[in-house]
Amino acid sequence: MVNVVIGGLMATLSASKSNDEKHVTLFNGYVYPAVGNSTFLFTPFVGYLIQKTGFSLSMLCNVIVTQICIALCWLPTLYSQYVMLVFFNLIQAFAYTMEFTYIQLTYPPQLYGPLIAFVVAFQGVIGLIAWPGLSPNPFGATAFTPVLLICLIPSFLLYYVAWHQKQYDDAAKQVVLGKVVNGSSPTSKERLSQMVGEQEQQEQESSETTYTLQSQQQDLLQGK
Repeated sequence: MVNVVIGGLMATLSASKSNDEKHVTLFNGYVYPAVGNSTFLFTPFVGYLIQKTGFSLSMLCNVIVTQICIALCWLPTLYSQYVMLVFFNLIQAFAYTMEFTYIQLTYPPQLYGPLIAFVVAFQGVIGLIAWPGLSPNPFGATAFTPVLLICLIPSFLLYYVAWHQKQYDDAAKQVVLGKVVNGSSPTSKERLSQMVGEQEQQEQESSETTYTLQSQQQDLLQGK
């Protein structure tokens, strides 16, 4: 929602921060389309953070970068919007990476499709608040504060979500730590031995299958 609102306000927002038409045209025509669609540069970092720390820290970061992005929209210079675009990308990187990763790691495979469909549909409904609800700006072309506050104030409630998720991340870490302590996490030597054993078993099964086929062929020939 925040990205849709800010994206919809971008042209008038940048124009309100500079009287230099060339600079505004450069920003809206080239910088925003190029830099504003660079989310893919940040998603690997988000994925690594989730892998190492769980979801609670990533959720917290998502709330913080969202609030910083909104706050940067209030700064008076057009140059500040270059920095804002970085956080604009971070919002999308955290949101989409967590969305799909959380579903895949938390729920059984048969629920992936329905849950992703539900989440995307819900995002579409929320998006209607952003557009056409808040974009174009219903408060006036240059009245940015009411719209930005509508995006900012609810975001403080999301700190609870990050805090609530922490207990599940801690429980997951304890499970992993317990497996390592109890020796259920195999060493490289044990893994190698296991691989050799599996290979020998496959070879034995292959030999038995070949012998069975040969026996069946002989029986057929004798039957003729």
